[in-house]
Amino acid sequence: MNTNCKNRSEEQFERDMRASRRYLTVMAYRIARTPEDAEDLIAETYARAWQYYHQQDSSRATFTRWASRILLNLGRDAHRSSRRQPATQPLQDAELHAASVPGPAEVVERRMEVQDLLHSLSPKQREILLRLANGQTYEEIGRSMGIVVGTVKSRVFHLRNVVAPRLMACRTATASDLQPTA
Repeated sequence: MNTNCKNRSEEQFERDMRASRRYLTVMAYRIARTPEDAEDLIAETYARAWQYYHQQDSSRATFTRWASRILLNLGRDAHRSSRRQPATQPLQDAELHAASVPGPAEVVERRMEVQDLLHSLSPKQREILLRLANGQTYEEIGRSMGIVVGTVKSRVFHLRNVVAPRLMACRTATASDLQPTA
């Protein structure tokens, strides 16, 4: 008789599991960051649900609601444990990042190019550029320089046309220097 009860319990669990599968799957995909993590959550949820199925009280909650609470708790636990683990980066990515970081000579060269660019600008252009770099709005720049906002916008437009191509030329020159030669 005990075997019969166990079989009935297994059969009921399988029915409950099939009935809740879609709901729990959608919930797992919303909680998890990747499809693989979602599948792991679903599998762990059903394992835990089976482990404690005999304790599930259907008068308090349906199987789906009970299993969704298990899934939610497992998702929270996984999130907490992932925050505690240090972020690891594949070695190849780290090597590529290290190769793309400019050396001291390249940094000095870039700074000199930027300084040359700044010195080639008129004092008014330089002042507007530095104020923009410090986060001032067009209105603030206009008030502090005694000019209207339209003039500030016009000067910024012309500055972009002068500065952007030169900065892009500097960037592509240094980026081509970093490319491996055949």
